[in-house]
Amino acid sequence: MTPSTQPNLSQLEDPLYTTLRETAHAFINAKSLDEIKAVITHPEYAHGWGHNDYISKHSYMSSILDYDAFFVHLERTGAKLSSVGTEITDTVVDVRARKVVIRATYTICAKGILEDEAEVNDLVWIFKMTDDGTKIREGIEFVDGDWAGRLNAMVEKGRARLETEK
Repeated sequence: MTPSTQPNLSQLEDPLYTTLRETAHAFINAKSLDEIKAVITHPEYAHGWGHNDYISKHSYMSSILDYDAFFVHLERTGAKLSSVGTEITDTVVDVRARKVVIRATYTICAKGILEDEAEVNDLVWIFKMTDDGTKIREGIEFVDGDWAGRLNAMVEKGRARLETEK
């Protein structure tokens, strides 16, 4: 298996392929909420999660988030983290369907946790794009349930560590 999906020559010649890829990469590589807002549609953006079995057991993940709820989610999650490193490891672009699938490796550290205690996890994203490819209409984030549990434990450990340092 190759570490990255290579586009064929006809895809490279298609400017829409490049636009779709760059828009999705901009979302994944964003360092601020404003950078994310720049590449998603408003107000019709929708965010959901997979895998179906995992989310069926976690009611807070079973609903689709609209634009505003998605940013509340990002703000709440971001408030618990001290750093996030991101590496895009795979990208698949379907020009006809206006979809991009990305596998990204995240190195995440919660507040109160040392950098060498950071957790590494892969997420898979499916993005449905606007016809011109410049905006994301819908995002589906595939979550690793085991890792989500470890992340919650890291957040709690960091919170406890910060409390004892007061």
